[in-house]
Amino acid sequence: MVTEDGSPPRQGAGGAVPPDGGWWAAADPPVNLTPAAPAADVSGSGSVPPVEEMATDEEASAATEERSPAPDLSLRVSAGHLPSSSPRANSTPIAHSASPPSTADSAPRSSTDSSALWKDRAPPPGSRRANLETALAPDDGRARARNTEVARLIALRGLRRTLETLASRKYAEVTATCRQAVERLESGAEPDCAEAFHALLATVRCGKAAAMDIALDTLQRLLTYGFLDPHRAEHFSEEQFEELVQTACDAVDTKDETALIRITQVLLASATSTAHGLHQSSLLAAIRTLYNIYLSSRSPSTQTTARAATIQIVSMVFSDWESQEQAAAAATASPTLEPAAVVAGTVLTHQAIADAERPTDDATNVPATAATTLEHKDAYLLFRALCKLSSKSMPDTASMSADALPVRSKLLALRLVADVLRQCGRLMSQSERFVYAIREYLVPSVLQNCMLQANVVLSAALDIFELLLSTFRAHLKTEVSAVFHTVVFRFLESPTVSHAQRERVLHSVRQIVDDQQMLMDLFLNYDCDMASPKIFERLVDDLGKLATGALHHGVQRGAAQSIRHAGLECILHLLRSLRDWCEPLARARLEDLAAADGESAPLSTDGGAVNSGSERAADISFGSEGAAATGTDAALVQTLRRKQELSEAVARFNKSPEEGLQWARDHQLLSLDDPAAVARWLRTTAGLDKRQLGEFLGRADDFARQVMHAFTDAADFTDARIDDALRRHLSTFRLPGEAQKIDRIAEKFAQRYCACNANVFASADTAYVLAYSVIMLNTDLHNPQVRKKMTVEDFVRNNRGIDDGADLPRELLVGIYRRIAAQEIRLADSGTHLFDAGGAGGVPDLRLAHAAFLGEQQRMQLFKEESERLLAQTRELFAQRRSQRSQTPRAGEATEESPTAEPEVYFTANNIGHVRLMLEVAWYPLLATFAQLMETTPDADATTVQQCTEGLSIALHIASLFEMETERKALATSIAKFTKLHSLRDVRRRNVECVRILLQVAVADGDMLGETWVDVLRAVSQLERVRAMLAGENNSSTPGATDSPTAAALGPPSPSATSATPPALPPPVWESLQLVLRSAELEQLFPGTVQLSGKGVSDFVQALCIVALEEMENADASSPPRLFCLQKVVEVSHYNMGRIRLEWSRLWRQISTFIESCIRHPNQSVVATYAVESLRQMAVKFLEKPELANFSFQREFLRPFEACMQLSESRELKLYALDCVSQLVHTQTALLKSGWKTAFAVLQHAAEDRSEDVVEAAFAILDSIVRTYFGSVPDVFVDGLHALAVFAANRASSAVAARALEHLGVRAPLMVAEQRTGVPEAAASDLGRLWFPLLTALANMCADEREPLRAQATDLLFRALVEYGGTFPPEFWQLVFRGVLAPIFDDIRHLPGGDRFEAQLDGDVGGHDSRDWAKTTGAGALRGLLTVFEAHFAVMRGLFADMLDLLRNWVCQEHEAVSREGVGCLQRLVDQSAASMSPDEWQQVTRLIDEAVETMTPHEIMAPPTDEGSAAAESPPSSPGAERAAARHRIDFRAVRCKCVVQLLLIQLVREMIDTHYQHLAVADVLALAGSVRRSFAFARAFNADFGLRFGLWRAGFMSQVPNLFRQDTTGRMVYLLALFRLMADERPAYAAPAEAPLREMCLECIREMNRKVRTGQGAAATDHETGLNEPADAGADDDAPLSEAARVPSVEEQREMQAFTPVVCFILERLAQLPDEAYRQFFSVLFEDLVEMIGTASAPEVRVALREVFRHSWDAHLLTKPESLSAAGEFAHTPGDDRTCR
Repeated sequence: MVTEDGSPPRQGAGGAVPPDGGWWAAADPPVNLTPAAPAADVSGSGSVPPVEEMATDEEASAATEERSPAPDLSLRVSAGHLPSSSPRANSTPIAHSASPPSTADSAPRSSTDSSALWKDRAPPPGSRRANLETALAPDDGRARARNTEVARLIALRGLRRTLETLASRKYAEVTATCRQAVERLESGAEPDCAEAFHALLATVRCGKAAAMDIALDTLQRLLTYGFLDPHRAEHFSEEQFEELVQTACDAVDTKDETALIRITQVLLASATSTAHGLHQSSLLAAIRTLYNIYLSSRSPSTQTTARAATIQIVSMVFSDWESQEQAAAAATASPTLEPAAVVAGTVLTHQAIADAERPTDDATNVPATAATTLEHKDAYLLFRALCKLSSKSMPDTASMSADALPVRSKLLALRLVADVLRQCGRLMSQSERFVYAIREYLVPSVLQNCMLQANVVLSAALDIFELLLSTFRAHLKTEVSAVFHTVVFRFLESPTVSHAQRERVLHSVRQIVDDQQMLMDLFLNYDCDMASPKIFERLVDDLGKLATGALHHGVQRGAAQSIRHAGLECILHLLRSLRDWCEPLARARLEDLAAADGESAPLSTDGGAVNSGSERAADISFGSEGAAATGTDAALVQTLRRKQELSEAVARFNKSPEEGLQWARDHQLLSLDDPAAVARWLRTTAGLDKRQLGEFLGRADDFARQVMHAFTDAADFTDARIDDALRRHLSTFRLPGEAQKIDRIAEKFAQRYCACNANVFASADTAYVLAYSVIMLNTDLHNPQVRKKMTVEDFVRNNRGIDDGADLPRELLVGIYRRIAAQEIRLADSGTHLFDAGGAGGVPDLRLAHAAFLGEQQRMQLFKEESERLLAQTRELFAQRRSQRSQTPRAGEATEESPTAEPEVYFTANNIGHVRLMLEVAWYPLLATFAQLMETTPDADATTVQQCTEGLSIALHIASLFEMETERKALATSIAKFTKLHSLRDVRRRNVECVRILLQVAVADGDMLGETWVDVLRAVSQLERVRAMLAGENNSSTPGATDSPTAAALGPPSPSATSATPPALPPPVWESLQLVLRSAELEQLFPGTVQLSGKGVSDFVQALCIVALEEMENADASSPPRLFCLQKVVEVSHYNMGRIRLEWSRLWRQISTFIESCIRHPNQSVVATYAVESLRQMAVKFLEKPELANFSFQREFLRPFEACMQLSESRELKLYALDCVSQLVHTQTALLKSGWKTAFAVLQHAAEDRSEDVVEAAFAILDSIVRTYFGSVPDVFVDGLHALAVFAANRASSAVAARALEHLGVRAPLMVAEQRTGVPEAAASDLGRLWFPLLTALANMCADEREPLRAQATDLLFRALVEYGGTFPPEFWQLVFRGVLAPIFDDIRHLPGGDRFEAQLDGDVGGHDSRDWAKTTGAGALRGLLTVFEAHFAVMRGLFADMLDLLRNWVCQEHEAVSREGVGCLQRLVDQSAASMSPDEWQQVTRLIDEAVETMTPHEIMAPPTDEGSAAAESPPSSPGAERAAARHRIDFRAVRCKCVVQLLLIQLVREMIDTHYQHLAVADVLALAGSVRRSFAFARAFNADFGLRFGLWRAGFMSQVPNLFRQDTTGRMVYLLALFRLMADERPAYAAPAEAPLREMCLECIREMNRKVRTGQGAAATDHETGLNEPADAGADDDAPLSEAARVPSVEEQREMQAFTPVVCFILERLAQLPDEAYRQFFSVLFEDLVEMIGTASAPEVRVALREVFRHSWDAHLLTKPESLSAAGEFAHTPGDDRTCR
């Protein structure tokens, strides 16, 4: 039950409390309460008086003692969590009052009252009373009689022994009483008779030790047998029982140790062996007596016995209460007030009840519930008494031993309280009275005892604090905060604390951080509460400073090391708690990642119990849609953020007030527009530097002055003495040193003081002068540098006449002087405010700063002063809270009986997301701590190194779990930096430990590392480099090649390893490195990627690619790049190829991008080649996985080969890549599906290469594919056609191009026609899929720059069309023509004068290359197209219009050869299709000719020449001046001459059509053709007639001779006349009629023009100065010939015209002679006169011959036989003004 030293056994390291509740556990052996032999005295520190303070008789009634208010801890829950009924409604107020017990209630109860409360009520099942009654109940009357006889004999024996002992006369009265009792018993009376009872009590009171011993022993035996129990003895009353207990208690004054043991036995028997038991006053008296026996006895056995009895009675009292509460709870299921049973988000409102224990007027109206039971009252009174005992003052000296009486008294009381809390803490937390007692009595006691320098007392007090935290923290929010900042933080930070004290506090801190729920609740309710100070953040900061030695003030080295380890251990336990709290999230995250293919899914948001892992994982992100994150958690996060902003504002203010206020305004913490708000913020914000605050308040600017006025006006100085008011005012800030600032502050203080105290001084000036004088007095009296101090008289004299000319009362000034002399006005609190971290609340005390260098006595004195100040602050805080509670009315009724407190919100954490917030707060100090320790800890301290690395790994695990990028990156980078693998000479065991931890984190938390993989793999890469160095590998071995499963397959292309000599390492470091290199984590790092989720392996591969690139880029010029990570990329891809397609596609995109980067690496021979070979090996394995149709996984996988051909500039690498592709194609043919597309794409890119070797190698592969797989592999043919097309167009090798064309033009068309392509039947029926790419490829080659290839392609194209086009349907022919054939001739359209019907293009766009192409390949292609059209006219008939459009582009060209080819092909088309052409098609032809005639008419030459052109004529035609004139005139002679030639060609075409295909032409078509010809020669005639224009053109240098269009004119007239004469000769009436009039008109016009020309030019000699524009370019004069200055006689020109016109007249005369008679007569009658005139003018023989034939025909027609007809003809021929006569 007790330890050897008399102290109770401590609880386990984990803080767990045994289930039996304390160190009086039932399993313990019972205490031997028999008298022990007297022992040697134990020296103490003096005698100790009886414990009167514990509880007097006046205090010993039901809980009604003092008038101080008792708290009502009824729990108010927030909306949505209200219980069905109010807790107060289900509980009955405690009877007798809510006030402390009164004197009237302290008297022993009457028998009737006791019966009402005790006898008439059945004991609760399982209680001590019920068990005792059951055990002692006699089975039958015989047994009872036997027990009665035994008891009677015991009493007789005791009384007889007493009589033997009391032989002296001194005890005569007692002896007489004893004899009377003996006689009564001998007569057969019951042992509980009054005579025997009083005799025994008288013996106890007699004072003789021997007699007392016998009497007490007899009483104890009778109590044991139950004959002195009011509930069992018929003749024994409660008053007698109370008298017995009181008598035993009064006998404690004896010095006899045996008597003390007997008293202990009696009291214990009274409590445990009677059904009545001890209650209220008797209970308190018994405990007080046992307590005094324990303290006053000098015998260890007596002390042990008294302590054990005390413990047993206390345990019994609380066990009875607990049993009664359990029975009551089972009988009435009332709502529990258990805070821990409320789910997260429940608001616990703590409300003080000032008079909850006030006595009621009518106690009978109060229901007797569990709240008013006797057991409850006993437990409450006993607990309160123990709390008061624990708070007794004692001498505070460090030299006091643990055996000293004051210490023993403290320890017993504290340990009893601790045991009570362990046993019934949860039950007490549901009782308002007990919570009140804890708040009002126990917490102050704990604070007081923690301030003592006795370490054992501190330990006991901290044990209680740990229990309070564990059970009552929800009810003690303010109190817990006070203990933390007064005790815990102070003992961690203050230099006045001893090593043992700090070590004990660290033990408590460890218990706190081990409790996950407690740690979460502390953070949630303090760090996330604006009204509460930070606990978690400050605790982490202090632990970090302790671990690094920053707070070891003058501690010895061994002690400092112990503190450092303890602090670091606490940090480690804290991190473990955080990790364990969020462990359910880690499991849920892994499950979700596996289920969602690597993507995080939202977790469940179901609420539940606090400690349920699945429910803690309900919601991890605040603000999400979840029950745990709506409202409450979101508000907490917002509060935490605001609190952090406030802390930053305070920190900035302490550096610069302006900056701090500006920051606060920017973050909406205050408004600078309101000085009162700023002043309020300065007053209420904790942590502000009071020196800075004073400097700011004393500034002279308007804003600071206004704030200072508002700051001072917020103080209330009513009824305060001026020095007290000044002292209070100056305690809020440090008075600045500048006199002007002090003056402004004192002036405002005086004004405010007079406003609060109007009648104290005559004016504010008096208060101002006096305040300033008090400040000076304070400085003078308490400044050690001032030697001559001011006296009272000096002070009085200095303040004479300041009250408006009068003197202030001397008593007032003397009182001020004495108070200032007695207590200095501290301008700023030199200590640490209760809620200010690290002394930020004021100027630090210099004595504290140098406490480490002071002596032990000085340090203890400072500790005592600091403790007193902190206790005073705590009392003030508690008093303020009580005042606030008492000032807030409840339910709108402000009464003294029912005040309430401002609601204190307490949250119970159940959200995993809180860990994220905690790590955000703590990660930086933790990282700083670990970093400093890792840098400074020697290798010999393996424990510290192991703790640091474990802490870093846990923090990294949490940061990774919550995807905290900044924290995760910083932690991982730090661990990687600590490895120091980059500098092997500096590696130590701690660095190797970091490597090991990094590997463990990678294996354990791989799915959550994200970007942190980069640091991990960087360290692995460096570790491999170290392995290579230590193994002595040279440059011929690949790093890590021996460990790679694919190394043998890949081979070492050109690996790298450092050739540096490995540095000598210490054996321990070498052994550690060897262990890491052989560790399972390193071996499983890369193969273990198969266990990662999709997202995890994606992050891993991305990081591995980054590190691999760094390896290759960081290689110096003297050594080849390292390929370790490149090889690992290949391995990881091998390991993970079994993943689902979706994950693998995402993974391969990263790998392929990386391989492309390797291909671009400058070191092509090593890196790029190795990457390509690795790709080939991966492809071989990947192709083993079957691919379904319409998927493209193979294509995506092989795409890096394509990138290799595009990105690399190395010829060797491209050849190597082609070789790899060739191997894949020939060895994996059956497995290739979509991969064929990539293979052909690679070949196509190779075909575009400039290297002939690459092109030929690629074509060799393609040629093999064509010859081997064309027709057998379905996926080859179409893509092969595209590849052949690219090779046909390659520029590097014409031979390869010709061979590719051969495949395209011969093999491929044959296979398509014979349906041997291997394409599925459904796809083969689609002609466009096969024929179109084939024909397009050939058509594209028709535009190649190499003429032989163009000719070959053209020939093959049209040969294939002629041979296989017959199977094409018309629809497909349209597609082929418009998509394949027509684009061949696109260059013709873009030549100058091309498609004029779409757009006019300036300049020579096509250039000479296009013209050359048109004259060579284009002409052949056009003829080939006509051949195809002719061969398949039946199916291509729908393309007739398209053919005409194409021919129009050819005809309407400004290049003579092109136009000639176009006209010739048009004629060919008409000739070969005439028999099959429809009237509509003939109309299309005629329209085409008409448009061509119009288009090719050179209208530009009809524009008059400019002056510049005339001026340029003076210079030679070839001079630059002539060229410039021609350019300005914008006339291209070549184009004009081409157009004129085209006009002749078109006229000739019309003539051929009329001559050859007249029978197929409609009359409209003939007339249309004739009309087109008429427009042509009409233009020529107009040009010829304008001699000035022609001469001007000649002078402008356009020709060497005067230009003319005689041939166009005459040929056109002839073709026009031919058409009309054919119509006139047609026997069909519809044909001849339309032609008669125009023919007659044209004939008359031509004959008359001939006659006129003959008359004008008769006799003139003909010259040869003129040149016809219609002459071909090769037949005309040289354009550049010099201008001839020969005769330019008009008559010669006219003679030339007449000579050219002669054939026209001859044609008319010949055709007239051939007309039918009727038609001839009509024409002859009209032309007679002109013909007659021609007889006289015609000089040309051919004209005379033709004229003779005309008149001969007329003679045959007998036209002259009719004079009237002749006369008519003569009249017709005569025209006015003509004096000629008919001959």
